[in-house]
Formats: sequence, C-alpha cells, structure tokens
Amino acid sequence: MPKTFADHILQIEQIHTHIDIYVSHPDEKQELKKIIEEIFTHHLLDLSLTHLPKTHHDEFLALLKKDLSDPKILKFLKEKIELDIEKEISHMSEKLKKEILTDIKKSHVGSNIWFGNQKVLRRYWD
Repeated sequence: MPKTFADHILQIEQIHTHIDIYVSHPDEKQELKKIIEEIFTHHLLDLSLTHLPKTHHDEFLALLKKDLSDPKILKFLKEKIELDIEKEISHMSEKLKKEILTDIKKSHVGSNIWFGNQKVLRRYWD
C-alpha cells in the first residue's frame, strides 16, 4: 500500500491476513492486496475531501502530492475540519473492512483450507 497519513487508523492488516489464507496464487495475492489498498486510499481521500472545506482543498492536494504518508496531513485535517476526522476515518475503515472480509469469506464458503497440517472444510460462513 502506498503509505498514507492514516495507515495507523485504517489498519488493513486483517484483510491481508485473510488474503494470505484464502488466495493461493502469489500473483493473485499481490494484485488483490494492491486493489484493496487502492480502495482504502480512495475512500480515505474521498472522506477527507468531503469533510474538508473547499477553501482548503488546494492546500490538501498539494500536501498529498508532496508525500501521501506525511503525518502533517492528518494534523492539517484535524485543524481544518470541525468534526473528529480520526473517528470518521476509523468508522469508514471498519465498515469497509467488514464488507471486504464478508466478500472474501463468501467467495470461499465450502473451500478446503489448510491450517497447519490439518485440512478443514469452511462451512461456518453461510
């Protein structure tokens, strides 16, 4: 994932773990992780721009262009946005993670998965 100013809030490692478990082909794993990271980045930017007053959009975009991972960007948003942007980012992230994990699990209902040396049948996600 291109490191973002809010990675510590997004915490998408849980999704990466599920991808590692359920996707067997290494190229597919990498591609899926990349797509999911891009989805989170797009949602983060959309949320930020939605709540940030338009008068600050140009400055925000300039900060992003300089370094998407700069922690000063989150500080900037907290100063310019009236609501708790960290809470909003966390809420968005949790909702998005839940949707993505549900989709991953649905796509593997009944799939044989290996845990250690034990083959188990995944049926509890009906």
